[in-house]
Parts: sequence; structure tokens; C-alpha cells
Amino acid sequence: TAAGDDTVTVPMRDLTVAAEIAMGDGADTLVLTGNGLNPTQFALSGVETLDLTDVAGTALFSMTKFTGDAPGTIVLGEADAATPNPFAATTVTFSGDSGAKNFDIVGDASGTIVTDTSGAVDIDVVADSKATAAADDDSAAVFTLSKASSVDLNVSGLIEQSGAITANKATSAVADLSGAKIAQTLKLATASAETVTVNVGSKGASINAASNFSKATTVNIDTAGSTTLAEVLPA
Repeated sequence: TAAGDDTVTVPMRDLTVAAEIAMGDGADTLVLTGNGLNPTQFALSGVETLDLTDVAGTALFSMTKFTGDAPGTIVLGEADAATPNPFAATTVTFSGDSGAKNFDIVGDASGTIVTDTSGAVDIDVVADSKATAAADDDSAAVFTLSKASSVDLNVSGLIEQSGAITANKATSAVADLSGAKIAQTLKLATASAETVTVNVGSKGASINAASNFSKATTVNIDTAGSTTLAEVLPA
């Protein structure tokens, strides 16, 4: 594409395993849809945001031919959709990944997201525009961050991040649940993190036994609501 902020939507089935996708200058978004090739080794350049909301089944992206660390933002769920459009792929894997990654979950979500980037990983979880107190959202998406240097989780609105997040090589972890408008169940395993910070909002949270802060020298828990602690703490 030319200069400018472009968005291009492509069905996965229309691409070859080694398709070349060049989007040029600007803040560009590539939207992939449907069942596709597995694995893929796209030669990707000029893509700042990769939208996988409508990818189905299992997708393996080999990142070895991606230019630089892009895309830095991975979108998993459509914001402000007239009808909620959640992320529901079975498994999406980024192999040979690099650089900082920002994963944006919108509304109900499921499936597993795997990345081997050694950069910082930010996970933002927000409710969709149709969530209500009587029918709130649930992100059951599971994140496996095998080499991430740090993990930063932010939850806001009428949504719970109930899926487990594993980042056992991260040296620091932050879970900011203060913007959540419903109670949270945090499952955060960061077995190497030296510093862990959890901010809990007025709706409260349970830090589930699946959480692991066993190597932490500093654990900061700032809570405005009821908090139940069941995680693995340092001996």
C-alpha cells in the first residue's frame, strides 16, 4: 500500500504459505480472517497492527521473515461492534517472535495465544460496547509467554480475565485490575519475577492458586476491595 494509515482485510485461504505483504509507510493494519495455512511464513513489512479477531481454528505464524519487530499490536476482538465479535480461535502461535508486543482483547474471548518473544508483553483486556452488569464479558483466553522479559496486564470495564497467563521468565509483572467493574480471578504465573505488583479495584479479586510469585523479592498488592490470596509466594 501507499503512505498513510491503511487497513487491508485478507482471507487466510487467499494467501500462500510464503506470501509477501508490504504495507508501506504509516500506521497500517492487516486484518486476517477465516481458517488458513498452518504454518505460515509470511514476508511481512510495514504492518504495525495485526488483527486476528476473525481467524478460526489453529494458526502458526513463523515470524522469521517479518521486518523488524513489527507488528507490535495484536488485536483479538472487535471494538464497538454493533454485534459483539469476540476472538475465538483455538490456538494462535507466534514462533521466532521478537520485540515488545501489545495484545488487545475486546469482549468475550477464548483460545490460547503463544509467543516466544523475549520483549516486554502488554495485555489489555476491555469489555465490548454491549457488556452490562447482568451480562458481563469473560476473557478465558490463555496466554503462554515463554520468554517474555516482563508482563503487564490491564483489565477494564465489565469483563473478567479468567484465562491463565504464564510468563515464567519474566523478571517483573504488573496486574492492574483497578479499572475492572466486576470481580476478578487472577491466574498469573511468573515464577522468575523479582517484583510483582497487583492493583485491585473496588469489585475485588481472587489471586488464584494457579498464580506463582515464588521468586519475588517484592510483592505489592494495592487493593480497594476484598482480595483473596491463594498464590504461591516466596518461601
